[in-house]
Amino acid sequence: MQKYTSLQKVALGVVAICAVFIVGLVVAFGDDHQAREQQKDAAEKIERNCTDKVMAFTMSRNFVKKALAAPSTVDFPSFTDDGVSASQTGRCKFRVSAYVDAQNSFGAMLRTRYTIDMEYLPDSNAWHGSNLKM
Repeated sequence: MQKYTSLQKVALGVVAICAVFIVGLVVAFGDDHQAREQQKDAAEKIERNCTDKVMAFTMSRNFVKKALAAPSTVDFPSFTDDGVSASQTGRCKFRVSAYVDAQNSFGAMLRTRYTIDMEYLPDSNAWHGSNLKM
């Protein structure tokens, strides 16, 4: 078994302390970097949803569907079809105008135009619809 001198013991202690310090820095800055990346990704998602007219239209269909007599019969147009528009009215706010084909309570298929105000709520990552006019 090898015996260490006092100087060697001090040197080993310094090396051990430096190693622990370096590992601590790597862990601390690695976690900080990951947290910054997650915050950046979340901010980018909020910005996308706050300016995404197609998503506003897509989410509006859920609110329209709930207001229909026969929601299982709905046929919505695509965003690029004539008669469909969405405009941004403020930060994370939109006005969607479109139509839906669905059966009425008598079973007749009707086309109904609608407008709805949509808002993306970043804090809850949810969409809210209001002022639905059909």
